[in-house]
Amino acid sequence: MPFHSGAFVVEHTEQVSRAVPFPLQGLVCDNDTAFMNGAMFCFCAATGTELTRSRVYENDQVWVEQEIGAIARRLVGYGRLRNPEATATLASPYQVSRLYINFFQRSFKLRSKT
Repeated sequence: MPFHSGAFVVEHTEQVSRAVPFPLQGLVCDNDTAFMNGAMFCFCAATGTELTRSRVYENDQVWVEQEIGAIARRLVGYGRLRNPEATATLASPYQVSRLYINFFQRSFKLRSKT
């Protein structure tokens, strides 16, 4: 069974919040209980962050899932994270690859070559 904990997600959301150069205004999550729980609601209320979820019967996560498939799954495969130690182990390759991906790979298709 995969490891999910509201406190675990809140802790890492706080890390992301400290790492980005702007305040988080909102989070859009899927309907997974790892994100939709009391700990996350309290965190968002305390920080003034809007928490929204995917619309029912709509595939709002298609772009996120596509990016995960294009980057993360290609980098580390399709296995599931089973515990916090696995997450910590994967932090190193993600840290190195994110610089390459975010700064040196294109993110949009070329409209033209002129």
